[in-house]
Amino acid sequence: MKSRYVVVMSLICFFVLMICGNLSAEDITTAQEFLTKVSDVYASLYDYAASIRITKGDVVQNGFLMYSNRNLLKIEFSNPPGQIVLVDGEKLSIYVPRYGIILEQRYSASGANVASAKGLTLLLDNYMVAYAVKGTVPLDKDSNVMVTKLLLTPYSGSTEGFKQIILYIDSNYLIRRVEGTTVQMEKIVFDFYGIRLNVGIPLTKFDFDPPAMTNVYPDFLYDTIE
Repeated sequence: MKSRYVVVMSLICFFVLMICGNLSAEDITTAQEFLTKVSDVYASLYDYAASIRITKGDVVQNGFLMYSNRNLLKIEFSNPPGQIVLVDGEKLSIYVPRYGIILEQRYSASGANVASAKGLTLLLDNYMVAYAVKGTVPLDKDSNVMVTKLLLTPYSGSTEGFKQIILYIDSNYLIRRVEGTTVQMEKIVFDFYGIRLNVGIPLTKFDFDPPAMTNVYPDFLYDTIE
């Protein structure tokens, strides 16, 4: 179970980085210029809401994602029912009601925010950016949503856990899909739909009061160095 959550949360953290911090623009190529425009759009948001679907093989998870530029992100799952993912400026928490547990990961005291947390830099410093295909293509076979596909591949010698990531970006520079392939050739797909921007999400929406007697497992991804 732990390895499953590590892989899924790695992609969630990558998405958090996309919306919480500016992307690198060193050695800009055309594809990186496009990605920088995407970064600028997300950096300008004060909040964001969308339905989310996570697909890994035959396993599909559905939920509702909320983001605030105060380094807050929450996913409330309808499938599996009751599961919660919460990210704030200090830690990542995953509530798994099926097992009555919370998996937690703290960030280092010197970088207590999502964009600079140890281990969550993940991909941006180690991946090259290129167009996956020329021009725009439909998001799906029968979709009327046209997207630009960007391919992120690791630099030689990178130890990152993903063989590649494909971003599907619409005409408003919004990410509609993130498709990641691990070095073990496992594919995980994140779909975002019903996207709403700057809707004034109350900060209380990011509160979470777990049931009594819930077991907490800290630092499940790595040990935090203070």
